[in-house]
Amino acid sequence: MKVSFENKVIELFEDQAFVPLSSDNSSNYDYEYLADENNYSYVSKIGIRIWGENEKVILSSAIICEVGGATTVHDSSFLIENNVILICVCNKVYSLDLESLKLNWKLQVDDVTCFSIIKWDNHFVTHGEIQLSYFNGDGGIIWTFSARDIFVTLESEDDFRLENGIAIVRDFSKVEYHLNSKGKVIKEIDFKK
Repeated sequence: MKVSFENKVIELFEDQAFVPLSSDNSSNYDYEYLADENNYSYVSKIGIRIWGENEKVILSSAIICEVGGATTVHDSSFLIENNVILICVCNKVYSLDLESLKLNWKLQVDDVTCFSIIKWDNHFVTHGEIQLSYFNGDGGIIWTFSARDIFVTLESEDDFRLENGIAIVRDFSKVEYHLNSKGKVIKEIDFKK
């Protein structure tokens, strides 16, 4: 996936063939961010390249190799804010400087995996399999929310969205929760009834 930002192009992609610390990789990166675990069974390997104007020169590059529930690159798996890219990889969010791709911080936002990230008010919220996490631009958790079941449905329709300043998330047991930006449930709807 490629997105334009100012006079650059940001390319995000899965690079499952990449082997950390190997000299035989077809792609090399300026930075390798590896999970804290000391193993090579990385579930998701997300590459990032910053291209200069006209996509002729790579200005910086990084790869993130993580463990946990697998993630892919899609429209809501990352966002760009204040010259920073925030990207969901497995159960974490990585904050990288958009110029150099140096790591600002990383934050575990779910026990299993993280599906999406959205800006909400002046902070950010992630939709994970087990919880919503609301955090600030410095990677500080403000609140988390879990429910009776996982935040995935068989239909995968409207599992998570923001409407009129309210977060709406639906769990596997077909209960929908409406939360305000303080993490308080203001309405609960059981669609099984």
